[in-house]
Amino acid sequence: SSNPLLSGTAGTPYDAADAHINDYYYIDLAADWNVRQGVDLHLGVNNVFDRLPPTLTTNALPVGPGNDNTFPGTYDSLGRTFFIGASIKY
Repeated sequence: SSNPLLSGTAGTPYDAADAHINDYYYIDLAADWNVRQGVDLHLGVNNVFDRLPPTLTTNALPVGPGNDNTFPGTYDSLGRTFFIGASIKY
C-alpha cells in the first residue's frame, strides 16, 4: 500500500501482523409489526452469531486501536445485542 501509516514511512513501525485483516461479516436481524393502527412494535438482534472482532496489536494506529484492541467504528466490539421498541401515534 502507498499509505504511509501501513508502510511504516510515517514514523510508525511497520507491523506485518496487522498489514492484512480478513473480511468480517455480521448477520443482523430486525422485524417490524403493526400491532394495530397507530401502534408499531420493532425488535431485532445485531451480530446474531456473536462473532468476535479481529484483535490488533498496539502498532495498528499511531495512537493504538480502540476498545478490545480493534477498530470499534468498523467492527462490532459489543458482541450480540438485542433491541426492542415501540412507536405510538395518536
